[in-house]
Amino acid sequence: MSLKDILHKKLSSLKKSERYVRLREFWIFEGLSNYELSFVDELFYSRKYSAGEILYEKGFPVELVYLIVSGEVQLQETGQSFGTNQVLDLSSLFWTETRPYTAVAVVDTEVMAISQTDFDELIKKEKSLGVKVLKNICTRLTHIIHDKPC
Repeated sequence: MSLKDILHKKLSSLKKSERYVRLREFWIFEGLSNYELSFVDELFYSRKYSAGEILYEKGFPVELVYLIVSGEVQLQETGQSFGTNQVLDLSSLFWTETRPYTAVAVVDTEVMAISQTDFDELIKKEKSLGVKVLKNICTRLTHIIHDKPC
């Protein structure tokens, strides 16, 4: 392997680790190793929305989990807003098959998204990763129920 190939491989690795840093900013992935994050990273894709653009509409199937990288998204029916480093409407994955709300970008917004199917398959294949994610979700819910900041 040439020096050029080694440097290219190292730079590619650094770019991935930068993305892992981005994933670590979301509470749902707290405590995951780089190895575990590499599985998660493979399944996410990035998308940008302009202010006023709809991410999804009420009544549409729940297909994607969104992580807000930057910007702000509002659920029209409730007025609830989600901002940078927040997971958008995660609860919909657990209690409904269709979106109960319409989500609209308030400002120019960048998200990372993963399909519900890919997310479920990942958790089935990588059980320790799934346990960590589930623990993070339970911790977040406990804080919400007891009205404590997370």
